[in-house]
Amino acid sequence: MIDGRWLVDPAVSYADRELDLAYMRLSSDLPAELFDAYEAEWPLDPGFDDRLPALQLHKLLINVRHFGSCFLPRIEVTLDGYGW
Repeated sequence: MIDGRWLVDPAVSYADRELDLAYMRLSSDLPAELFDAYEAEWPLDPGFDDRLPALQLHKLLINVRHFGSCFLPRIEVTLDGYGW
């Protein structure tokens, strides 16, 4: 038996890499060089930029639930982009 403290991530998932990258792009703290290096090493499938708003929508909805309505304008822009 190992003693000590443990951290369990309640949001751990096995997801498509596009979903992970879409979530990462919601953060302004990550440098553009990270995404450039990723793209150079393992290029994304064509159309990723078109899928990006839909991939981010789930995370934005979660953020509304946890942090309030400040995320609603971004959600409205996303939905407007899809003609909703």
